[in-house]
Formats: sequence, structure tokens, C-alpha cells
Amino acid sequence: MWNLYQMYLVHKLWGAVTVKKTDDPVLEISKIGGCNVPEFIKRVLPKILSNEVASCYSWFGLKKKKIFGKLLLSQVIIRAGLHIFQTETSKSIEEAIKNWLRRAKERIEKK
Repeated sequence: MWNLYQMYLVHKLWGAVTVKKTDDPVLEISKIGGCNVPEFIKRVLPKILSNEVASCYSWFGLKKKKIFGKLLLSQVIIRAGLHIFQTETSKSIEEAIKNWLRRAKERIEKK
């Protein structure tokens, strides 16, 4: 069952990507593209999460943050990445997501 925050993220994703409710979110996210996995993540995640929201998450929920790795959204992003980069692994996409989440606070301070 989804919690309220997960539903908010999915709603924000639908608005950011402008898809029909019948479309597959994996395919729609994969259309955002990128030359490599880190670039793909840098293009996708800002469309879904603000830096302020991202700073509240880490992949495993360390340092009293929320767990991003257990969200349905994380699995959708990984599947979209694997759809584009068929020679990559889930692990490489997870690492790119971890790096993007880790730098959220820096991006906020840089503004």
C-alpha cells in the first residue's frame, strides 16, 4: 500500500512528464534519456524531486533520513534505466541515484 508521500511523488512525476494515466511510467521516464547512467539520473530525478525533498532521503535511510530504496518510485527509475542502458546493472543505476541524493544539500546551499 502506498503512503501519502509516495502518492504525492507519483502525482508530481505524472505532472512533470505529462503522461496519460494509461501509459507505462517506465517507458515515459526512459524517454527523458541521457548519454549514460549518471546523466540519465541527473535528468530524471530533478523532474520528480526538488532538492529540498531529496535532502530528506538516502538510499538506505541513514542519518535519520527516509529510505528512498524501498519506494516504488526507485524501482520505476531503475527499470527505466535498464530499459535504456541494457548492458548496465541495477547496481550501477542505484549508485547514480545514491550520488544524486547525497549531493542534494550541496545543490540547495549553492542556490
